[in-house]
Amino acid sequence: NDGIALDASTVSSTSGSITLDGRGAGSGGSNRGVNLTSAASVTCSGAGALSVTGRGDVTGPDSWGVRVSGGTLSSTGAGGISVVGFSMANTTAGILVEGASTVTSTSTGPISLRAFSDILVQNGGVVSSTGSAPLTLTASNNLSVLGTTADAKIILKDGDGVFTFGGDMLIQGGVGFAQIGSDGP
Repeated sequence: NDGIALDASTVSSTSGSITLDGRGAGSGGSNRGVNLTSAASVTCSGAGALSVTGRGDVTGPDSWGVRVSGGTLSSTGAGGISVVGFSMANTTAGILVEGASTVTSTSTGPISLRAFSDILVQNGGVVSSTGSAPLTLTASNNLSVLGTTADAKIILKDGDGVFTFGGDMLIQGGVGFAQIGSDGP
């Protein structure tokens, strides 16, 4: 019941922009707007921007707006990444990054994650700006970085970071560690 599902798929552009806009719908759960799994990769290089908007359905668990679970969203140029996630169900986040997943900019393109609900980075999920790109995270509810079973990180190298949230900020380790900060020079 995903709006857009990329499973072990690759979408890339060397000069143009990429836009994914999905809405999950159906009965029961797992009605995700955009769902990247099993090494799915979406990459923009050059001046092209990467824009992902996902709307999870109102009903059922696991109805994330945007879920990156074992996948990659990346920008290697000036275009940057914008991810907007809406979770209509109170039990799931607007944006979930987990399980050996990355949302990363390696150049000057900014990263913006905006959730109309929670942003959750957990168990192998990494959101990083390894170039000089600024990183902005905005959640109408909570921002959580959880290393319950594997490391979870939000990393800034040379860019600025702005984190805005309407609820709580939770940074919690477990078997893995949870980190917000610099990953070194």
